[in-house]
Amino acid sequence: MKIKNLQFLLRTFFVATLLWGFSATTEASHFRYGSISYELVSSTSTTWTYEIKVKQGWRRTAFGVTTVGQSVNLQNVNFGDGSTGNGFIVTSVNFPEDWFFAEKTFTHTYTSSGNKTVNFASCCRISGLYYNGGSSSFNVNTIINVGSGNSSPIQSIPPIVNLPINSVSTFSVAALEPDGQTMTYSMGFKPTAMSVNSSTGVISWNTTGQSLNSLHLVQAKVTDGSTTVFSDFIVRIVGASNPPIFDYSVTPVNNALIKVAPGDTVAFTVKATDSDPGSTVFLSAVGLPLGGTMTPAFPTPAVNPVTSSFFWVPTISDVGSSVVSFTATDNLGVQAFTGVSIVVSLDPVFDVPPTPQLGVHNVLEPGTNLTFTAQASDPDPNDSVRIIE
Repeated sequence: MKIKNLQFLLRTFFVATLLWGFSATTEASHFRYGSISYELVSSTSTTWTYEIKVKQGWRRTAFGVTTVGQSVNLQNVNFGDGSTGNGFIVTSVNFPEDWFFAEKTFTHTYTSSGNKTVNFASCCRISGLYYNGGSSSFNVNTIINVGSGNSSPIQSIPPIVNLPINSVSTFSVAALEPDGQTMTYSMGFKPTAMSVNSSTGVISWNTTGQSLNSLHLVQAKVTDGSTTVFSDFIVRIVGASNPPIFDYSVTPVNNALIKVAPGDTVAFTVKATDSDPGSTVFLSAVGLPLGGTMTPAFPTPAVNPVTSSFFWVPTISDVGSSVVSFTATDNLGVQAFTGVSIVVSLDPVFDVPPTPQLGVHNVLEPGTNLTFTAQASDPDPNDSVRIIE
């Protein structure tokens, strides 16, 4: 066990040197992850208001980030109409791998229809990346089809994904389509032999022959037929080990969907274990909704098995969708992933009028026809409503 832990520490030191040591003087070289998604929240004949969720991952020590909930200015977001935004909130910190994950949901109103490209971009990526990486620029973007009524898919994955050397490895990007449309998966930048199942989003790669501690640029894409979004992240090759296993008798099943209303309590436990003798496991996550808590906090202490409990009471301001990607990492850095989607939605209401007011009584003589209109709507613009007698 001591030898195994020593190997992990040495590899961690080497990777840390690789990840940090080549960081140029530009702050952009600390970039680790990016994705953009959006949901339509309201519209008129001349305006369209969207919640645009932007996620960015960066080297923690480059910004001095230490706590979840901390405010930080990152790369400016361009909304495609000449306006920009910034001011992110840290939702996850990974001390062992020295990165943090921050999010900001911008409420933005467009006054003209058509395609608007939302993006953040800069130079440069960290050095040492394989497959079109190196010190190349990054440009994380998506196109909002303003006026179409469409909302984009949402996806989530850690900034750095660890895969064991000399093995056939699989992992998937946690994703959700708020409109219920079919999602199709593809890839942008990737290692030559890496592939993705277009219908399930499971990514496969035989890492045989790869170099230990090598870093690989990967872009995982998902489309709903109208809009394509992607996650830009890093895959790292670590030592050989059996990956941890999530205990689904306790943990929500992979890609579980939890639907709640504002004020409801969301609570569940995540548990993982590792079969290798002497192994320990710690849990981490990205995409946690702001205000949600894990006990113990992430990243958890390294034990085997390891558990942590999620608790959240969403408010009216949390209406929308969150996709959480949980990671279990053993003491050689090998990981397992599972995803949970949480949708906070308002209940439909009857429109009064034309629907008669509750408690109103109509007194009629026998044989007299009674007619009235029942009409209902949903505050969530993308939800459909059906009245059942």
